[in-house]
Amino acid sequence: QPPVMPPTEAPVPSGPCAETKVEDCRVSSCCMDPGVQCYEKHGFWAACLVDCPSLEGDTWSCALLGPRTPGNPIVTTTIPASVVVTTENPQWLPYVQSGSTITATFTTTPVPCTMTRKGDCTYSRCCQDPGMQCYEKDQYWAACQLGCTLGVDPRDREGQQTPWSCALLGLRTP
Repeated sequence: QPPVMPPTEAPVPSGPCAETKVEDCRVSSCCMDPGVQCYEKHGFWAACLVDCPSLEGDTWSCALLGPRTPGNPIVTTTIPASVVVTTENPQWLPYVQSGSTITATFTTTPVPCTMTRKGDCTYSRCCQDPGMQCYEKDQYWAACQLGCTLGVDPRDREGQQTPWSCALLGLRTP
């Protein structure tokens, strides 16, 4: 007969839980919002999301980091006006009650602008500080800076000194 293992406690996060879609959750392995999971994109980024994205050209490893936050995600859906709900498109059936019309809407949390050289502005595409521009380094990172020079930036941390593409993301902060 195999030995009975004592119950184990869930791992304790090593930092404050991350905000959905905007903060890297690799260190904390936990998310603030209900019903979301920390998914790894690659060794340099993970995000709290309802589902792991499978966008064409945007590869995620989808490794699960920590447990899914208990509760239901705060997401609602709009049924397009052009859709007539039938058994042929059952994905909309949960949103319709017999003999009635229900309209739901997507609610999104705006992504806060990023601090200069402190965070990744790939998703926010805006900077908190006046005069800053979000510049892309590569497919994994972008940062708010005054300017950008193609190639390796000596200010990058050791081990992260890879070339910058300097593609503009969003508008320069006034």
